[in-house]
Amino acid sequence: MLGPQCGSSPFARTAGRMYRVELALRDFVAATGDYPERLEQLVARGLSLELLEDAWGHAIRYTPRVPGHPLAGYLLVSAGRDGEIGTEDDLAATCDPVSR
Repeated sequence: MLGPQCGSSPFARTAGRMYRVELALRDFVAATGDYPERLEQLVARGLSLELLEDAWGHAIRYTPRVPGHPLAGYLLVSAGRDGEIGTEDDLAATCDPVSR
């Protein structure tokens, strides 16, 4: 999990947004027992739509580890400044499966 970031660089702002998305994911799991299929489901529960984009205006990619499997974990990725996933400026956050 990313921690809160200080500073105003695009990387710090993106890390802060991803951290808030992670907190919203935790709240969603606490309320429903599973991760959402899409991040937009968090907006319906009060998360600001702007938090679903990185500081460069690219959508933050969310991938449940095993869609439809309760508490299977997830991957969040910002494509970074270049807008391409899989390059060295990407920011990523993962949550491993939660054991019951």
